[in-house]
Amino acid sequence: MELLDIPHELFARVIHLLVETVGVCEAFRYRPVCKLFAAEIFQNVVAFQPMDAFTDPITQSNQKQIWHLDRFVKRYGAVIMRNRVEVPNGFSSDLLTWAKDMVEALLRVQGSESEVTRKQYTKDLCQSIAANVSGQVLRKLLIGQSQNISSQVLPGVIINRPQDVFVPPLDEITSKSPGTLFIAAAAATGNSSIVRQSLETSDTHLFRNCSPFRNILAAAAGSGKVEVMEIILDQFSFAFIRKQQLADTIHRKRVRLKVFKDRLKDALHVAFFGRQKDAGEMLLLYLSRRPEFSGYDFPHLQNYRGNTTEKFAFGECVRCDNSELICSTLRFKYGGTLKASQNDYICILNQAATEILKRLLIQGLVDPNHVKSTTPLMNAIRNHNYRVAKILLKNGADIDGTSKGEDGVTALWHAANAGDKSAVKFLLEHGADPDSNVGWRSPLQAAKDRGHDVIINLLCEAKEARE
Repeated sequence: MELLDIPHELFARVIHLLVETVGVCEAFRYRPVCKLFAAEIFQNVVAFQPMDAFTDPITQSNQKQIWHLDRFVKRYGAVIMRNRVEVPNGFSSDLLTWAKDMVEALLRVQGSESEVTRKQYTKDLCQSIAANVSGQVLRKLLIGQSQNISSQVLPGVIINRPQDVFVPPLDEITSKSPGTLFIAAAAATGNSSIVRQSLETSDTHLFRNCSPFRNILAAAAGSGKVEVMEIILDQFSFAFIRKQQLADTIHRKRVRLKVFKDRLKDALHVAFFGRQKDAGEMLLLYLSRRPEFSGYDFPHLQNYRGNTTEKFAFGECVRCDNSELICSTLRFKYGGTLKASQNDYICILNQAATEILKRLLIQGLVDPNHVKSTTPLMNAIRNHNYRVAKILLKNGADIDGTSKGEDGVTALWHAANAGDKSAVKFLLEHGADPDSNVGWRSPLQAAKDRGHDVIINLLCEAKEARE
């Protein structure tokens, strides 16, 4: 506290008023001020802000603000939930009450009263829930804003909480199997014994919905419980064999794979959104080793653009910037061969996934000078991803490379035409020609046509230095 020379309590109060005034999303922009600000703002937002801080703005026309709030909750929802479950600061809701009750039910079954175990279960459960639902649904459930959503996502859970439902001791589970939702919660918290004994009794739990989790496998994937996932995947294989045998008995040509595919797809999707590297790799390995899934594509891996959340899954995988997981995904997409399509390349550039970009460039799997009708350097400069631009330049990108098609202009032309001072300075510092091409294709001419005086001065100075 030497920086401001005020008591911590007063500083914390100032930060609380700041967040309350500007909003949780806007407050995060103050975090780069210093480490002290960053830590205090984060703690205040995730642990002490009231319910109103996460509700929709009064003016519903501000859809962009709502969108940013949903994305914020999607990213930090697990931490916000955990803080409210452990110490209900500011507000509570049906979801938070349910999560706390479920943790206590799991502890009772395990016969444990350990505070360390309680905190770990709470962390795992909140992390899995946050990965299994969208940011918008999670935010509304978190604050109890919409009873309609609560009834859809938590059917029967709000009325019949875990402490009101008979949960048998562990040694009785084989004879009195608990419900699918309880098994999913056990999977999310890594209770392998409960999951194994329950699924050995009945594999129907594998295919039942258990909101707020997508399914039992997705519950384990959301918190990265790979040991539990291995048990569930083994049961998936046994269930497939049994269904195949039944199909042979009734002379059906093959088992309908959709029910299997949907559960695996959801789990893979959750692993990516939860940024669970080991869980994602385990699912990809399982899928690649199962011949019955050959020929069945996973659209949310093929297309990262789209209107549905599903299609952003590959983008989330790339956002992690974990080269091993991305490579595993690309190999799965292309039958074991490591390669990247033009869409994959653009996604990697847009997400500034530097590690996988280096790897693909070094191995010659992507072109440093062309991607679709533009150049990778133009893409990086347009998005101000200068780290990506440096990697491209170090791996063979032409600083004065031109886009395909009739335009044939350089990255510097685009920066000069837009009046982007930082981009122009970056390109000039790395040797871009300020007067390449002739006529309107010249960056200097583009700046003159647009009347960008500052850009004109920078380009003229660079041109004189070259001469």
